[in-house]
Amino acid sequence: MRSDKESLNLALNAYYLRGQVLHLMGKTQKALSDYKQGARMAGEENELKTCAHCYLGMSRVYFDIGDRSSSHEAIEPALKLLRKINDKKGEADCLLQFGRLASVNEEYEKALKYYGEARKIQVSENDLQGLNAAYDDIGSIYRKLHKFKPSLSYFLKSLDLDEQLGMFREQAITLNNIGTLYHEHGRHEEALEYYKRALKIRIRTGDKRGQATTLVNIGTTYAHLKKYEKALKYQKESLEIREQIGNLPMVANSLNNVGMTYQTIEKYDKALPYFRKALKICEDTREIYGEIVCNLNLGAALILKGKTTSAEKHFSTALSLSIKTKNKYLEKTIRASIEKHRQDSQL
Repeated sequence: MRSDKESLNLALNAYYLRGQVLHLMGKTQKALSDYKQGARMAGEENELKTCAHCYLGMSRVYFDIGDRSSSHEAIEPALKLLRKINDKKGEADCLLQFGRLASVNEEYEKALKYYGEARKIQVSENDLQGLNAAYDDIGSIYRKLHKFKPSLSYFLKSLDLDEQLGMFREQAITLNNIGTLYHEHGRHEEALEYYKRALKIRIRTGDKRGQATTLVNIGTTYAHLKKYEKALKYQKESLEIREQIGNLPMVANSLNNVGMTYQTIEKYDKALPYFRKALKICEDTREIYGEIVCNLNLGAALILKGKTTSAEKHFSTALSLSIKTKNKYLEKTIRASIEKHRQDSQL
């Protein structure tokens, strides 16, 4: 018969584990609810490790839904608690999360510093899974810095560890990242090779969420190759899977992708319904970054269709929302995009 202490630990761990599963399923608000409840209860019971890991889980969910401020707020107590109990592996995981936050803010040197600190711990602890994640993240940093060779080098190190450890989900992620690297350097046929390898693994392992992501990437690559019918085929497959899963932010993403392809081939009447459906989802789920993208896309399609007044309303909304985020880089990017769309409409 379990002691009260053991029963309590099981209950607390259940919140953390359920949060992980819900996050993987794309049910972000439910995941946050479980993580918050777990962190609160674990804190009250002085179960510092579980409390810290619930905060780390919260940070990852907030990161994925674009709430960087809340992600940062959640990771700070996680790191403090893990250092207090000398949990080195957990400390390294937190440092990786700090690195990701720095990376999305384009603070790449700071991100590499965090990743370097994490790697030292992972090597000393022989934490191969953590090291694998670090290699992948460092590869992503160099990709953003447009440094093809070091980026590919780190991705290949990560892929090697994926295969050694039999980590099929992570292997598919790395293959997807390598595909994106090739895609961004205009090597689209090589990108498709890696994307299709990733897709095979994701189909075999039943990773529906991953399948949808890779289908989007394949569709985008075919669009760059001007093979628009193939692009739409893969993009619509992605949309169908995401609708089945019920991951609304990703449904909006797929709707935007289909709309963008129709816009590229100047089928504005077909593009607009996809953009409008995406915007409705983002408004309903309060995904502010999604709202910005959708309003920008709608404005672009409408102005090209000659509906300038309606377009300007969406541009104004996109700009107002970008200002609301207090992200100066985002605001600058949105202003530049709006101006470019206005100029393109005059051509």
